[in-house]
Amino acid sequence: MEEINLDYHMKNSGIACVIEGSVNGLICLVNEAKKLFLWNPAIRKYKMLPDFRTKLKDDGQCTYGFGFDDIHDDYKVVCIFTITIYPRNIQEINIYSLKDDSWRTIHFSWRVTWLIGSGKFVNGKHYWATSNDIKSGWGITYFDFSNEKWRKVERPYYGEEDKFLILGVLKTNLSMIYNNSTTHVDV
Repeated sequence: MEEINLDYHMKNSGIACVIEGSVNGLICLVNEAKKLFLWNPAIRKYKMLPDFRTKLKDDGQCTYGFGFDDIHDDYKVVCIFTITIYPRNIQEINIYSLKDDSWRTIHFSWRVTWLIGSGKFVNGKHYWATSNDIKSGWGITYFDFSNEKWRKVERPYYGEEDKFLILGVLKTNLSMIYNNSTTHVDV
């Protein structure tokens, strides 16, 4: 990691940054130029992740997840690139390993649905609210950083009415907020 005043560097670069996640004090940032950084503000050092090319990088929507693989003692970034060519989505999933300082593409057996927001990292897994389409409603999907597999979470039943799902973290647990705009919010 390179020591630098990243705050000063970012403010004066004219390029906005978004925090994609934070684990154990290490922060994952992405800027408008789609460059990724891991930053440790406690020791004032950062690492710009190596660039990787994908056919979807410039044309598609990118969703990031940042987490820690406690089995392999490694920080990882997952990047899901999605491009819509009606009527289907094409996806490519890449994983960065800080320990190996490299990217690789992983293959998956089923289509990852639309991931909504930056998601939440809890207990070695990164969770996202998801949506296949308007008919199927909302769901939750997670990526396990240790075995690098995707899974779906069975969600509680809240009736037939469609509600907006927001994920959160309470202590060491994943939490959900269902927002029914006409009546109430349930946690």
